[in-house]
Amino acid sequence: MLHAILRVLNNMSDNVVSIVILFFIFGAYSVICYEILAVFAHPGKSHVDVYLPITKALAEKGHNVIVISHYPVSSSMPNYQDIDLKDQSKQFVEAIDVEQIDPSSKLTRYMLTTFLEYLAQKACKDVMQSKNFQRFMKERHRYHFDLMIIEMFNTDCLMGLADIFNVPVIGLSSCTLMPWASDRFANPIHTGYIPNNLLPHSDRMNFLERVENTVVTTLHRFFYRYVMNANDENIARKYLGEEAANMDSAINRSSLLLVNTHFSLNLPRPFVPNVIEIGGVHVGEPKPLPQNLQKWINESTHGVIYMSLGSLLRGHTLPKDKREAIQKAFSRLPQRIIWKWENDTMEGQPKNAMLLKWAPQFDILSKY
Repeated sequence: MLHAILRVLNNMSDNVVSIVILFFIFGAYSVICYEILAVFAHPGKSHVDVYLPITKALAEKGHNVIVISHYPVSSSMPNYQDIDLKDQSKQFVEAIDVEQIDPSSKLTRYMLTTFLEYLAQKACKDVMQSKNFQRFMKERHRYHFDLMIIEMFNTDCLMGLADIFNVPVIGLSSCTLMPWASDRFANPIHTGYIPNNLLPHSDRMNFLERVENTVVTTLHRFFYRYVMNANDENIARKYLGEEAANMDSAINRSSLLLVNTHFSLNLPRPFVPNVIEIGGVHVGEPKPLPQNLQKWINESTHGVIYMSLGSLLRGHTLPKDKREAIQKAFSRLPQRIIWKWENDTMEGQPKNAMLLKWAPQFDILSKY
């Protein structure tokens, strides 16, 4: 067959041969696309805000992407399919009162893994009990995937999907690496200068801080491996079957980890070649601000301060003494304040403050 093709090409003019070659090159290039499964069990919006631009970009490049998450895209896209989990769960937005958090308590920081475990178990059960997810699993024999992308944060209960579909895994982390995430990539965790991200230390720790960092990091890794992973296996076995319950087998399929950090903003640390920083990958082009907000900013001759406690905490639950202290400080400033505040009113609201229940944070910050 090959000799016959070569004989035909020899009889063609040079221009025609060039056209045929280009046709084969671009034809081959155009059909290189992959079937990708993306799995995001955690219902936190700030996490998904990092991941969805990646999955959208993959679909725009021609890959077929199926995304299991609590945040479906707002409008349909070619090559993109959502498995929407909202039928079973609530999105994790404005879910925690400020008074529930005491960052000054060391015990609270030590025990954060138990809170993450609670969130993980709830999220896993919500996913498994979702009718949309159950429908997807019943029809799984229809699908062939080349790759699975999954968040590596506080649970591996859905890692077993990699064994079910027999695919390699790329991990995503929306924050600095969790204490247990490096183990599966043989990434260095030198506790003498790499602080646990659940502790308030820098990379310049004194002796006692290094001891604390070493002990707490060891306990966190132990807790994840022998408690959280064990619970993940039980949930996977119950809902997905024995095939998906071998966490070690599924985790060993991990070949790459993309981390939403950058050495210019986060502390420097060593990474093996398959752990790659992608900080800012989700940052797109700013959109125009609403007219009233743009006018408020333009009329501020001394600039603007943006105040927000993020998407997870309910800012209006600030204790009265702390709120009044912030209000007092703001009222003395010549700048105008844009304050993300979930209530319609605020007792003692500074005259130079605008309250917004939800603010286009990126678009505001992009103006400066």
